[in-house]
Amino acid sequence: MADFEKQHSPDHSGNNNGVNRRHFVHTAGAASAAAILPKAKGAPLVRTAKAAGMQVNYGFIGPGSRGFRLLKRHLQHIEIGNCVGICDIYQPNLQ
Repeated sequence: MADFEKQHSPDHSGNNNGVNRRHFVHTAGAASAAAILPKAKGAPLVRTAKAAGMQVNYGFIGPGSRGFRLLKRHLQHIEIGNCVGICDIYQPNLQ
């Protein structure tokens, strides 16, 4: 009975390969951040586009009132994009 309890306790899954839930979540989070990072670094390069055909279409999904004001303030300095849509469940945020 003691072996069964040891194998099925929260700390010992029976696999004993050194991977626990905390380690898995940490590794998955780091992998997600690493996948997003190259895209985030490439975003400022969009500002250097010269040709008219290099327009960027973008949209906002649920930015809320503070998020929309912040994005609007920063997007005033980017001249190569077109806002093609805004989605928010709270109607006054769309005004």
